[in-house]
Amino acid sequence: MTQSLTTHKILTLLTLTLASPMVLAHSGHDHSDPLSGLIHLLWIAPVVLAAGYAVFAIRRANRIKSTEK
Repeated sequence: MTQSLTTHKILTLLTLTLASPMVLAHSGHDHSDPLSGLIHLLWIAPVVLAAGYAVFAIRRANRIKSTEK
C-alpha cells in the first residue's frame, strides 16, 4: 500500500510540474494564442503516455511476480 501511495504522489507531482503553464516559459512564449493549449498537449502527450505505460508495465511485472510465489 505504501509503495502505491508513493507512486501516486510521484505521478501527481510529475503531472503538476509538467502541466503548469509557467514551466520553462520564456519571454517569447505566447500563452494567449488559441492553439497554445493544443500545442502544449501534443508536446507533453508522449511523456504522459510513456509514464503511464511504465507504471502499467511495472505493476504488471509485480503482479506476475507475486502470483508466482
